Amino acid sequence: MKIGNCELILGDCFEVMRSWPDKTVDMVLSSPPFRNEDLGFSDDTQYYEWYDKLLLELKRVTKNYILLFNSSLREIQVCCREIKPIRILHWYKGEVSQTPYRSEPIFLYPSGTESYKMNRDIYKDVFKAPPIAVGQRIRPKHTFNESALKAKMHPYRDPLKLYEEIMRQIHKEPSNQIIFDPFAGSGTTLLAAQKYSLSGIGTEIEEWSYNEALKRLENYHGQTHLLSAEFESKA
Repeated sequence: MKIGNCELILGDCFEVMRSWPDKTVDMVLSSPPFRNEDLGFSDDTQYYEWYDKLLLELKRVTKNYILLFNSSLREIQVCCREIKPIRILHWYKGEVSQTPYRSEPIFLYPSGTESYKMNRDIYKDVFKAPPIAVGQRIRPKHTFNESALKAKMHPYRDPLKLYEEIMRQIHKEPSNQIIFDPFAGSGTTLLAAQKYSLSGIGTEIEEWSYNEALKRLENYHGQTHLLSAEFESKA
């Protein structure tokens, strides 16, 4: 489904990427599933193998940077075996946070053809934004029925202004770049891309999550005069 400058695809990101030629997108910004989420793996080793596979495929289809949120810096030893990050950014959530950690690392990987000047284009390492209150979100193990989705938002939705700030710092001119989120979730990366007139592609395997992202994108195009904080409170 195409809305504005963005395309949202219902399907598995690996299957979609396999159909793409090398260097299809300019940048990746995503929050992939964390190790402690219920992904159906029998042990942590399977998760780390899956993560390695993901990184290698993202590197193949990406021209510049790959930015992936993670739950803890401890994961760098096992989630970065094939490709090492060239920088670690941080999302600082504040002194008082309802989430398990006050900050989350954002691993920044090169694609192999990156052309950014690190000190010129990435001039800060810490992005400050309070997380969305837990009470406003559906709990991860909740049964995702229609009434629950109407009452609360996606369990892993991050603040829109956080993604806008990251994208503002890292995206390069011209504005015809393509930003990819293989785990689109509720569509936050695609919404941030709209602010800078960038093209966005998102894949989402869960239909309920895909529908929420679709609704947010449709709402955004009807409320483009709102500031991101105002939109976030109404989305």
